[in-house]
Amino acid sequence: MSQEQQEEEREVLTSIFEGDNDYREIDKQTYQYTATSSSDPKKSIALRVYWPSNYPDVIPDISLELSHNNAIPAHVKTQITSELRACAEENLGMAMTFTIFDWLKENVDRIVPSGLGQEKVKTETLTKRQKNRITNFTNADERGKGWVDVIRHLSQTGAQEIG
Repeated sequence: MSQEQQEEEREVLTSIFEGDNDYREIDKQTYQYTATSSSDPKKSIALRVYWPSNYPDVIPDISLELSHNNAIPAHVKTQITSELRACAEENLGMAMTFTIFDWLKENVDRIVPSGLGQEKVKTETLTKRQKNRITNFTNADERGKGWVDVIRHLSQTGAQEIG
């Protein structure tokens, strides 16, 4: 029975999220959704849900361990995961993936901390001299001294014709 329920839920999710760039079907048992705050576009969280073979009679595997969420502290991820599991337990035996995604979307403002620094930080460009100082490149003044010696030798001995 659970295979039929999974197929039905898969069709429902596809029809609901058709054209939504925040939703991805990874494979027939794994789905990903990114919820973004309506008030702060920089405030977002990604969630991956995996259906075990006996889903929906058991809660799905819920993961926030995605690169999108790297700026969110581990204790916050743990709290969010426990709240998502509680939401899933309320819906055991029923299709719950949409409910989990919807809960995440509705609560993103409350559960994701502000000011996580998810925007890229502009790094300062260093000059060659600054890079050399950082790497302790001490022989910068000595470059070319070998050629100076060769040229000095040739000027003292004079040019000799070959032939």
